[in-house]
Amino acid sequence: MIGFIGTSLYLFAYAYLTFYSGKNERIYVGINAIAAGILAYTSFQLGSGQAVLVNGFWLIASLKILWFGFSTSKLVIPFKYYLVALLGSLLLSLFLIARVLSDAVVIIGWFSAVNFCFAYYLFLSRQVTARQYHILNMLSAGCIIPALWIEQNWPVVALELCWVVISVHGVLNHREHTIP
Repeated sequence: MIGFIGTSLYLFAYAYLTFYSGKNERIYVGINAIAAGILAYTSFQLGSGQAVLVNGFWLIASLKILWFGFSTSKLVIPFKYYLVALLGSLLLSLFLIARVLSDAVVIIGWFSAVNFCFAYYLFLSRQVTARQYHILNMLSAGCIIPALWIEQNWPVVALELCWVVISVHGVLNHREHTIP
């Protein structure tokens, strides 16, 4: 039950960011921190490694932003380089899948978890636009669902299904902005 509370909070925050772009992003980040803490705990209890990684990272990043404020990172990664790295890790994942087909879902799940972390980092450090962030979220959420399904992490499966829908809306109806 507590996992679904975390899921609901995440969805509320992401919908808020998507539908009310340019509003107070501290609300988005604050709600994310609470949701991340809840889902990191419940995912740890379920042994759902990818979800622990994503939610743990989002919790730490959100608390950092809430504590120290929004600022551009000293480590600036241009979006095109990020996409090259993402494509490279996807190709590596496909190579590993071809060699060990039985682990395909797990490999893609970890690829997705890492992508979620990078996407959140890039957005909070103002290195991607809202539309680019939605594209990365859509990719990550869609790819991680099978791994979460196998782990029977139902709160996060529900979260990712809704996350894909909200991301698609954000991509199709984007209003370019970054965190002020």
